[in-house]
Amino acid sequence: MTSDPSTRLTEACPHWCDRDHDDHPPPPDGRHQSTPIWLPVTTLHRSTGDALPRRRDAVAEDAWLLAMRYMGDRETWVAIATEHQQIELTPESAARLHDALGTLLTLLTQGREPW
Repeated sequence: MTSDPSTRLTEACPHWCDRDHDDHPPPPDGRHQSTPIWLPVTTLHRSTGDALPRRRDAVAEDAWLLAMRYMGDRETWVAIATEHQQIELTPESAARLHDALGTLLTLLTQGREPW
């Protein structure tokens, strides 16, 4: 446990936080974080620059999903990230994304366009 009171966590962890704040002082932008969920994904990478046609490559990489809350804040965020890109959403926005993805994937598996 840290002995310097100025480096101790001064707020309770959310029930989903898996970080051991007692053994490590929180950094200035410290956060509570859930256990990451890792999954393999295939993403589309586009070339940059002026050359036409631009290249588009399917790239296999790892993604992670987790909940986080910056210390001292009230808002919880849901992060979806790969090595190259990241999006952080409120839980309400993540729920809307979840529903919309379900709708889109259902339409795609039925052989219809989603619009």
